[in-house]
Amino acid sequence: MILLLQLQNALGGIGQFKLELASTGSVHIKFLITKASDILHVAIPYLDQLYGQKAWDLTIFKRIHNLYNLANLRENPQKALELVHLIYSLSPEGNQRSVTLQQKLAFLGLPLNEAPVLPSFVENSNLPSVPFILGFWLGDGTLGVILDDPKARYPMFYVKLHFSLCQQTSGYTLHMFTLFSHTLSNYFEVSICSNSSGIGKCPKGR
Repeated sequence: MILLLQLQNALGGIGQFKLELASTGSVHIKFLITKASDILHVAIPYLDQLYGQKAWDLTIFKRIHNLYNLANLRENPQKALELVHLIYSLSPEGNQRSVTLQQKLAFLGLPLNEAPVLPSFVENSNLPSVPFILGFWLGDGTLGVILDDPKARYPMFYVKLHFSLCQQTSGYTLHMFTLFSHTLSNYFEVSICSNSSGIGKCPKGR
């Protein structure tokens, strides 16, 4: 809760908190921002260190908002077609939608076989900060301590920090891990490698 209050303070006091009861009986606290202007002009600029699909989602959110506010959207089938395709491009690997793209287009009377030209996406190449990387690792990674006592150095011993992070292999993941490596190279020995099953990339450091 303290972290959420600090986040709200960093964003200038926008947003609100909501308590939700999960099916397991546990209570979850959500921080919600529902005002479009706050999302566009405060929250999105704050989230400048996002990469891959999430960065793409933020990029097209502005376009979706602009199209949705068009006064003549109902009379402009090309803009309506673009709007629907953009919405369905959000989080394509997430939960399956109850209504498919083809079903939605048919319901709205829009062309089923016509694909609009969507905005091009330029991947974020800004180097992430160390606090951002640490937050990423705390959420998805592992951190350990290794005590090394080689006989040749007795009675001295070494304390080594070891951390690793595995994610599903994709071009976005490799790009992000490469940026992580550039930032951390001043502090650690970092490498990027495939995991044993060949489906992930793991930056490691000591």
